[in-house]
Amino acid sequence: MKLRTKLILFFTVLIVFLVGGLIYYTNNYLKNYLRNKIINDFRIIAEISEGAFFTFNNNIKIRTTDWSSDGYIRNTTEKILIGKASGDNKQMTGLIKEFGDYLENKKLPYAKDVIIVDILDKNGIVIVSSRADRIGVDESKEEKEYGAVRFYEAIQSNFGEVFVKNIVFETDESMEPMIHGTARIFSTKTDDNGKLIPLDAVILVHFSNTKQLNDVLLGKWSEEIFAGKTFLDQYLTGEIYLVNGDGLMITPSRFIKDSVLKQKINTFPVKACFEEDKKINETYINYLGNETLGISQCLKLEGVVLLVEASLKEVLAPIKIITNHFLAGAFLALIIGFMGIIFLSSWFLKNLISVINAIKKISKESDLNARININSKDEIGYLAEIFNNMLDNIQDIQEKIREAEIKLKETNLSLERRIHERTEDLIKLKNNLEIIVFERTRELQEKLTELEKFKELTVGRELKMIELKKKLKELQRE
Repeated sequence: MKLRTKLILFFTVLIVFLVGGLIYYTNNYLKNYLRNKIINDFRIIAEISEGAFFTFNNNIKIRTTDWSSDGYIRNTTEKILIGKASGDNKQMTGLIKEFGDYLENKKLPYAKDVIIVDILDKNGIVIVSSRADRIGVDESKEEKEYGAVRFYEAIQSNFGEVFVKNIVFETDESMEPMIHGTARIFSTKTDDNGKLIPLDAVILVHFSNTKQLNDVLLGKWSEEIFAGKTFLDQYLTGEIYLVNGDGLMITPSRFIKDSVLKQKINTFPVKACFEEDKKINETYINYLGNETLGISQCLKLEGVVLLVEASLKEVLAPIKIITNHFLAGAFLALIIGFMGIIFLSSWFLKNLISVINAIKKISKESDLNARININSKDEIGYLAEIFNNMLDNIQDIQEKIREAEIKLKETNLSLERRIHERTEDLIKLKNNLEIIVFERTRELQEKLTELEKFKELTVGRELKMIELKKKLKELQRE
């Protein structure tokens, strides 16, 4: 692989690595930054929505308190309870009809958002109503079965306490969702301590302003936060809604029709609120099955959880746009860098290529008199200078080698003559030594022969001596 190719590959990989690392770091940084910013925005929206919800609920409570504080309602309720206790059914029937007419004709026309007003006795039975067909209905039973009212809390409450049940749906009362406000009725009379005497009755006001609750959550206040755009305009997947303790949506869904008290919400923030009394601000799967970034406000006293959420994909959409811009810029930078590398490598390797061509020529023609003519003051010029010096050194070495070869030849001739002379002397010495060795060998052979004869004589004498010794011993024994 050529050096130019290596340089191009190296710098290309370097650019890709640097740009890729920058995109990865920027993408993660912006994701965390944007996520935290959106969470803070959602938190502000949730807090404002929570405040708006409390304001709405307080308005319901004030309206219910106003109804329960009506002098006619208080006095007439007390008379009906007294009549009921005394068994004066005739008087009580007339009062109930008169009371119902008063509610229907004198009160309801001035309260467009109230559809029904009931008076309940201590057992939760409707004893007076703006609708005569509701008299005798057992609301305490319905509370146990459906949780549509908060009668048991109201019948034991103090003056000024109101209990709201947001978004209930009872077809026997209305075909539209309602909000129930319940408060205990107090006499206009006071006890010895100056306190109002509580009556064994509560007023149940059926409000129809459920749409207003949704408008409160998505109202004009959001325009201030998003510079003229509402929350829903800012996020096409955004929602602000309420879920009750039964896990049912009590405000309309943006994406599902007819969702009030029908759409089951079993998402993580709802569970966290009603099971752990904890609010969340993180990513989770919403009721549509989409990955969502949201925040919840747990309003357990009111029995609801407020959720502000939007699709994580939409929330992080600006990151995708930025990343695409980065990729486009990186691609452009890669092309410019690639062209720049080619230009720089050509300029940088120009002298190096001259060196390579000179070396090839010297290698092919074996001309050590050739030299590289580069006058640059950079590393390539230094390399050319060193190479030229190397050629000079090679020529000097070759000259010395030739001189050494001549001397070696002369020395070899002299050595050959001396070796020849010494060889002749050695041959003569060898011949003389062979003659001497032969004569010495013959002399030794003669001496060996004599020694053998002497040995035989000696051995014979020893045998005779042994025999004589034996005979001598025998003679001595005799």
